[in-house]
Amino acid sequence: MVRFRSFFLAILLFGLLITPAFRVSGQASSDSTVHICVEPTAPEAAPPSLITLGGSQLLGLVIPQDAKVTVFSGPASNLTLHLYEIATDAQNGGYRAARTVNRDMYGVNNVSPGARCSGRYSTSLTGDLVASDPAFVSRDRAIIIQTGPAVDTAVVDDFVGVLSVSIRPSGSVEEAGFIRDFQIIQISGGYIDLSLSFLDRDTQVVLIANKDLSISESFDGQDWLSPVVANARSSFMKQLARLNPPLDLFKLMEEGFIRIYPHAGLFHNFPAGGYLRLMLSETPAAREPQFREGVSMRPLEGTRANYYMPHMMNEVAGALFAPQNTAKVHRIDPNTGQLFIIDPKPGGTVEMVIQSWLVEVVP
Repeated sequence: MVRFRSFFLAILLFGLLITPAFRVSGQASSDSTVHICVEPTAPEAAPPSLITLGGSQLLGLVIPQDAKVTVFSGPASNLTLHLYEIATDAQNGGYRAARTVNRDMYGVNNVSPGARCSGRYSTSLTGDLVASDPAFVSRDRAIIIQTGPAVDTAVVDDFVGVLSVSIRPSGSVEEAGFIRDFQIIQISGGYIDLSLSFLDRDTQVVLIANKDLSISESFDGQDWLSPVVANARSSFMKQLARLNPPLDLFKLMEEGFIRIYPHAGLFHNFPAGGYLRLMLSETPAAREPQFREGVSMRPLEGTRANYYMPHMMNEVAGALFAPQNTAKVHRIDPNTGQLFIIDPKPGGTVEMVIQSWLVEVVP
């Protein structure tokens, strides 16, 4: 009997030791969790949104509208922000840091989050958090958030992948006023936890990544479901087309300034009171096959790719239409990441910049 009791106690202790590997209680630890308060500058009436990210101590965020952003983290997190202008990168289908706007903005204690943020999100934005000074973002800027020890500039500048999140409000006037689109930049390996405090019920979201993606979800911070793997672009487009009402992938990208190659995507419910664990491969995103001088390219099926004169990027000079139009790669600018073609109009000799995220090499 004593021998049986000892065996039972040994099994019980072993079960207690391994339980954390199968169940997660709460989001990522306070050392890596950051709360990002986004206050759109136009229209002024739009309420602030709170995006919470965890799991990674180094990541980036693109808010594709003019907004004021304040970042909050735990008191021992060594919060540092870096603000960059970004440019699209043809070969990885994502972004690159084009110019430094402001580096090494350190979080400080006892900074007021502002009446609009603190009043709406008082549960999350407690007085013991470290806060950043406000940073002003737009669709052409990325804010890099770092909560671990300092890293060198080269690591911060190396964007490994990009994931866009588009929130699809289901009729709530309150919800529709919040931010609807943002993009997360992966800089290091591992997972990223995402929660959205302003969603008060399960809400449909569209996730688009420039590389392989899978997610799992947690309700009320517990009980992970099995990971769901993103669909390849063609299957994903068919999934969106079957919705009621149907969604057009490329219209969604245009409206949300999602300028990344849509390698894979997911249409999913965001769990109210829970969060999503985003799992992107650690390998840097890369277009396959790559763009090389002289190879033929075509627009992705279902869209068109605009091209522009380099000094007139706000005025469309023409477009390639899928599936009938092709053009040859003239060159990729190593400094800007832009993809150049020669004007495909008859007799064209002028270099044009084409929307590289909407074209692919002809196999």
